[in-house]
Amino acid sequence: MAKFVLAGKADCPYYAKAEYLADKCQMCLPNFSVRKIPILPEQWQDWLDQKCESNSWTHAHSPLIWRDVGLGCRGLLLGGLTDFMEHCQTYYNITVEIPSPLMEKISQENMAAFLDQHREEQEQLSSIKPLHVWICSALSPVAPFLISELLLDPEVYPKSSVISLHLLHLHLDLNEENKQGLNSDQILDQLTTLQMETQDLAAPRLHQVSIHTSLHEAFTDADQILLLDDDLPQTPEEQSSLEDLEHYRQYGLRIQSSSRSEVRVVLFSLRSVNQKCAALLQHCPSVNRKNFVTVATHLENHIRVRIANKLQVRAQDVRGVLVWGDVCSSYFVDTQRAQIHHCDRGITPPGDVGLPIPHLQELRNWCETELQVPVTDHFGALCSAYSVLCVLRAWDRPGTVLSAGVHCAGFLDLPDGLVLSVPVQFSDGSWTLLSDLNIHRRIRETLLQCSKELPQV
Repeated sequence: MAKFVLAGKADCPYYAKAEYLADKCQMCLPNFSVRKIPILPEQWQDWLDQKCESNSWTHAHSPLIWRDVGLGCRGLLLGGLTDFMEHCQTYYNITVEIPSPLMEKISQENMAAFLDQHREEQEQLSSIKPLHVWICSALSPVAPFLISELLLDPEVYPKSSVISLHLLHLHLDLNEENKQGLNSDQILDQLTTLQMETQDLAAPRLHQVSIHTSLHEAFTDADQILLLDDDLPQTPEEQSSLEDLEHYRQYGLRIQSSSRSEVRVVLFSLRSVNQKCAALLQHCPSVNRKNFVTVATHLENHIRVRIANKLQVRAQDVRGVLVWGDVCSSYFVDTQRAQIHHCDRGITPPGDVGLPIPHLQELRNWCETELQVPVTDHFGALCSAYSVLCVLRAWDRPGTVLSAGVHCAGFLDLPDGLVLSVPVQFSDGSWTLLSDLNIHRRIRETLLQCSKELPQV
């Protein structure tokens, strides 16, 4: 099987003659096939330079003709029109003689047909309204796990059939060196690799993947922004510096100027996440405060594992654990709604009904003492990605209750601008504070203590 590829300017008469000859060979020879690539005249030179550079070819004029030798191979360069005519005459004894007026007519028809096709493609693209999702710090270890699930899981963005993914990683954050020690070329190479891996997923909902390394192009027309840590610290006590908060102030200014008015922002960080969210809120006055959420489900999940290990049950059978306060420092673990399912304690509730943890005498004292000890374990990338996905799923699932860091203005007389983790219930794309809870003395003390400890941004 002889497979040839013809590329050239759509209005080029020599490309038209090569196309005419290839069609004749294809009609006469059963094992001859050709693929045609017409290029707009103004794009031809850039396309030719890039093609020759990637394949180590040397060619200067339209058309460019090569032989396709199989998947993964760069192909064998044949040359231009003269080389193709000599090849067809030598190997197949096929020649063509086309008058110049006919060549000009064919080239004009090629150009008109190509413009019509290009116009139709642009109209189809303009009719697509993708959900624009931006991932900041895209080289974080969390990002690869997060990307695959948010594209393939139908419960994440269930109302969006098409997603445009934008991968952002700044190589210079406000004139400072990148935390991971990467220069601009290394960051661009790694972003390109992540872009190709994302495209290789062949996710049905993926519309396009773009990469960005400049704050000036960040968050344009964003519908959803996921702000991640640059890296995962070894201990959650490691605090972010004032420069980190300044970065988030700059993010807030950029979101205010470039994103959509109903943009949703989810923050995941193991370092001062509440201060970072407060810095964003301070510089995004036009964006709804209820569209900003910090992730606390990683701490919820860890506490569920601790309870499950205590009772020797599965972690997924522990439900309803809540967290109040600052998930990066001082917090209170609330078990008043927590239940244990599929637990053999003498009484087995029917169906999906669980045993309330406060009713289990052997757990009551343990939950008030040992369970309140701050977590010192390191949260891995997969665990962190799962916690972010829990928030994304809950946002479009009415009735879901979980702990999340939100703007607490007016709640228990807390200061304005304060962001703390509290139990919320999602509904209609928004959240409300859970009202049917007993906010007892220890919860109030924890929240007041956090309000005093968190510095003003």
